[in-house]
Amino acid sequence: MVSKALLYIGLVVGVIGMGSAIAYGTANQQNYVPDDAAFAPAAEQGSITSDSGLGLN
Repeated sequence: MVSKALLYIGLVVGVIGMGSAIAYGTANQQNYVPDDAAFAPAAEQGSITSDSGLGLN
């Protein structure tokens, strides 16, 4: 019974750790976008449609 509790505690700690690392990385990356940043030409053209039905439309 103790081993199951330790497993669940480890999972909770891992999920919280991963979530906080992702949140920190996202916030930190947004701080480094320069004010004069511009979209790449491919980003300005819009989304790419897929004829195969496997991609997002």
